[in-house]
Amino acid sequence: MKMSPRTSSLTLVSIYAIVATIALSHHFVRDISLQLRQTNQIDEAVVYEKHFLPTPPRHNVSLSTREASVAADDDQHPMPTFPIKTHIVTQGRPRTATTLLFNMVAVSNFLYLVENDPGKIPDVELRYWQRPKGYKILRATNKPMIAKAHISLDNFLSNNTVVFTAAVDKKEAAAMKKSLERDGHTIAFVQDMETLKEGGVTGLV
Repeated sequence: MKMSPRTSSLTLVSIYAIVATIALSHHFVRDISLQLRQTNQIDEAVVYEKHFLPTPPRHNVSLSTREASVAADDDQHPMPTFPIKTHIVTQGRPRTATTLLFNMVAVSNFLYLVENDPGKIPDVELRYWQRPKGYKILRATNKPMIAKAHISLDNFLSNNTVVFTAAVDKKEAAAMKKSLERDGHTIAFVQDMETLKEGGVTGLV
């Protein structure tokens, strides 16, 4: 049985279409595989270390392109710092995210010690403070302490203590910082709920 010219033409078109589809599929699969391999080669540790870990000491060695780029970014966007004292007090009224504040301060302090004075880490005491006149204990000991409290900061006025506190909004935070510094406290940071709601935790880190 002979095939008509029309049938033969349709068959050739079908074959060409199948071959073209296979070739395009192979091209797309190869392109996607290449992108996946490049994604898997990204060193995520560099990103996290840049934002959350202490800056490693710099030696007189040539940096790779990637390391130089990270160092340049760190120079343009320096990490915020706070005064270093023997003790840290985080304080605020209930329901002003004082637990969040305490956790961030404690982690930041431990990361600082990892880089600068790891021998002190076992000596750090974490405490929820409810008793008044805490300054008597703070002034009498050199054992580092990080305390969380809801009682007045008048109980923690000491030259060897830095304070992190919390406010409801930006206006209260500014007034609180000014008032506490006038009273003699060393204020590192005043967290406020207004800013926290706007930017979330990432806005504070």
